[in-house]
Amino acid sequence: MVFLLLIYLTLGKQEINENTSVKSSIFLVLNTVLGWLYFAILESSQIQGTLGKQIVGISVTDLRGNKISFGKATARYFGKSFFLVVWIAATIVAIMGEGTGSTDSPYLILAGILFILGLIVLVVGYLMAAFTPEKQALHDIMARCLVERASGQPRAIPWKSLVALAIAGFFSSKILAMIPEAPNDPNNDTISEPTPTETSPPTRPRTKYPKVSTKENRIFGPLIEPDDRLKEAFKGVWKLSYSVGFVVHESQLSMTGPSGVMFTQFFDSDINQTKTILQKIELLSSAKGLVLLGSDPTNLDSGEIDSAYSADNFRVAQRPDGTFEFRNYSLSDDGSIFESPVEAEFSGYPKLGVQMAELTREVKQKLNTEIGSNVITEEQGVLVIKVFDDSPAEKANIRPGDVLQEVKNRTVTSPSQVQEIVQSSYLFLPIDIQLNRSGENINLSVQPECCMTQEE
Repeated sequence: MVFLLLIYLTLGKQEINENTSVKSSIFLVLNTVLGWLYFAILESSQIQGTLGKQIVGISVTDLRGNKISFGKATARYFGKSFFLVVWIAATIVAIMGEGTGSTDSPYLILAGILFILGLIVLVVGYLMAAFTPEKQALHDIMARCLVERASGQPRAIPWKSLVALAIAGFFSSKILAMIPEAPNDPNNDTISEPTPTETSPPTRPRTKYPKVSTKENRIFGPLIEPDDRLKEAFKGVWKLSYSVGFVVHESQLSMTGPSGVMFTQFFDSDINQTKTILQKIELLSSAKGLVLLGSDPTNLDSGEIDSAYSADNFRVAQRPDGTFEFRNYSLSDDGSIFESPVEAEFSGYPKLGVQMAELTREVKQKLNTEIGSNVITEEQGVLVIKVFDDSPAEKANIRPGDVLQEVKNRTVTSPSQVQEIVQSSYLFLPIDIQLNRSGENINLSVQPECCMTQEE
């Protein structure tokens, strides 16, 4: 009791809460050190006990009834304060758990277990005194000491040591008070009532943060959206080759930025033929780097989700020369992860297979004059000059002289607009085109293929 009063007067009352975990750890350490010095100095002194023991008339001796040494007093103190050491460890582990930001962190569970163990050591250690012949608690047995009635002879109290200990505790409390606490939750801060002013306060610019994905991937953990620069870097068509087990997979990945599709072909020995799988692909960022996350693997032969095919996942890293390195990850039914290197090559962008020019009134008059008839009736749009052999445009029956007016429900007036829309489209998936042919409006569907040539 006297020791607790001394601690209160020297260290002061320290507020311990969830925002002062580091401070509470330091407080426990200082409390342990000051307690050790207090008990060890007094129990190894001529009075053979703390001030509290002097009041109740008991003293600490060795097994022969003699005064104990400072070393034995130290062993006795740490024997009965071992629970504090365990609690300090529990506090440190709890701080580590808070740093993870998760309420079910294993660190927090371990901290709880350590706290309970410390409590058990405290209770059992003192209860042992009721069941031992010499009424020895656990710390008395560890230090080979006895607690007996004092002889009654007056002994000098080591006041110098106690004063020095009190001064050390006082300065320790000042140092502890200087340690900054972690900031409280801003949502809990008290907001003072603003003073009315005639002018409106300046608007604070809104910071743009990445949106956190709702997906929790079993391979890569939590996923968030990457920045816009990386989204642009992945636009286009990629040719990927990788192995799952001993089966080689050949894929064409078509990305429009943050999302895409992938067509994968491989030989399925179960059906003894080549299978083609279509997957949705999403570009995300994880603690392990950029990832391309596959989902909904669909068998193109049946048009249904292929339950036997594990969706592909890729981790992507950027080399010093700016190119990208891919690695494939797939998850088996038993939860094991397969990893394999990927041969990756950027192929280009989806194409229609046409040469185009911007249609103006002057171009219209010139072409109609050269042809000798009013074939071109529109004065605005994108004129098809040439259609390449075996191109997506030829397969969709687009002809030279056609005037493109809308692509994917967007009005187009220049070849660059058409290219931008097509390059932002998925490979092999149809896009709607509205064109004018000799005064007649026609709607067509075109499947872009890979990949745009220099001539186009």
